[in-house]
Amino acid sequence: MKSKSAANQQPEKKIMADAGERFVGFIKYIITVAVLVAVIVMLPLSLVWKQVYITRTSMQYDSLKDSLAVLNREIAVVSFRAEKLSSTGRIETIAKERLQLDYPLSPEIVVVRPEKKQRKAFALKSTFWTVLRKSLTAEKG
Repeated sequence: MKSKSAANQQPEKKIMADAGERFVGFIKYIITVAVLVAVIVMLPLSLVWKQVYITRTSMQYDSLKDSLAVLNREIAVVSFRAEKLSSTGRIETIAKERLQLDYPLSPEIVVVRPEKKQRKAFALKSTFWTVLRKSLTAEKG
């Protein structure tokens, strides 16, 4: 009897081994198909995503370019208004008419002199900066 049961176990082991190999082969097949499907699906999606990204970036660029043009126009308008408002004639007219100011006469001019210690320090500093500025800007005088 031992030989019969041992003989029966051999084919069962072989059948189990064949089933295990088929199962492993089936799993490999499923994994291969899944990877292939993922590649087939991801490639077009990545191309579409790239195009969407380029389109969105292009729209942002156009929007920023339009904003820059608007800001440049505003800068030009503000610069023109600043030049117009800072004209010497306008300021002089406002000072005379609205504020009733006039050019000072010589008895009205008061010279305020700093203390001697402060004056020397100020003179040294101003001389240094004046010489430096004139040497850098090639200013004469």
